[in-house]
Amino acid sequence: MLSGFFKRLLMARQLNFMEGDVSIFDIPQVMHPANHHFHLQQTITEKCGEAGKEAIYIAGKKSAEEISQILSEKFKVSGFESVNLWQNIIELSGTAKIVSMSPREGGNATVQAQSSIAKHILKTQGIQKDAREDHYLRGFLAGVFSKIYSKEIVCEETKCMSAGDTCCEFTLKPHSS
Repeated sequence: MLSGFFKRLLMARQLNFMEGDVSIFDIPQVMHPANHHFHLQQTITEKCGEAGKEAIYIAGKKSAEEISQILSEKFKVSGFESVNLWQNIIELSGTAKIVSMSPREGGNATVQAQSSIAKHILKTQGIQKDAREDHYLRGFLAGVFSKIYSKEIVCEETKCMSAGDTCCEFTLKPHSS
């Protein structure tokens, strides 16, 4: 069944599927199975260790910042009024199913999600002790909330489905210089 958001995008001609080209809001998209992202992240982490995790986080953050710029120019949506739009975009992309997004004053927020990476790990490897695995989503959320709050926000994954938690939980707060 198609989500209401997906249907609205199709009707407004903001979601286009043409041979060799998929775009949402005129932003080119690439559709891959979750295992592609898992293997890419796993390879970078194995080759580069903590620096690899940080690189994946930064890539997620830069992606969100770039998309945010396009959306704010196209739809004039920013700040807290953009939270529902971001939830729909994250879900439509297949990155995660958002359980809750709780932005609070001052730059703090909590996001609970069912990460596609964590689901893949659970399916293929079972529960992993002390796992906190979705560095891209963590970075993406940091980029989203940096734009929402108009200040530098950092994100930590505090719970993870692949560690046996009911959902992944991300804590966001202002970057302390």
